[in-house]
Amino acid sequence: MSNHTSNNKFGDKSVIDYEPGNNANVVKYLRRVEKLNGYEPKTDYDIRFDKYLDLCEEMDRRVTNLTAYLAFGINHQTAYQWENKISNGVSGANQSESAQAKCDIIKRVKFFCGGYRADMAANNRIYPNIAIFEMKNFDGLKDVQDVAVTSTNPLREAKSDEEIDAIRAKYLPPADD
Repeated sequence: MSNHTSNNKFGDKSVIDYEPGNNANVVKYLRRVEKLNGYEPKTDYDIRFDKYLDLCEEMDRRVTNLTAYLAFGINHQTAYQWENKISNGVSGANQSESAQAKCDIIKRVKFFCGGYRADMAANNRIYPNIAIFEMKNFDGLKDVQDVAVTSTNPLREAKSDEEIDAIRAKYLPPADD
């Protein structure tokens, strides 16, 4: 495998360790993995997505969420509505069989494209910063920083309310009633 970068006329270096056929091989691999779960196309949407994957394989193109949505003739807002079964602005309102099929295909597209990105990143075929950006924006991954706040006083023992009142009484003048 060579270590050259794809350099377009704008100077974008977004692919490393690229060889012709890499994209097609990843698509073939992921399709075989998908079949391990017993996947068989059930709906016209599945068949259309499979045709899109065939085209990606044939032309050695990257699999992306947005071009997959294009294969369905929709944009990312419509994909969001399909996934969340939004009808007339109400989430979950559309419980029809068609709405479920649309929800299922968007989930399949997201899982497949997420697996594609993960494989490309793991095999050094896209830069890590691009992989992280795409995974955050398309796969819902996020940086998590856990902060635990504890109420300890390492300098001295904790005092009860009565002890604190006694100290106040000792050092502060009595309040004028």
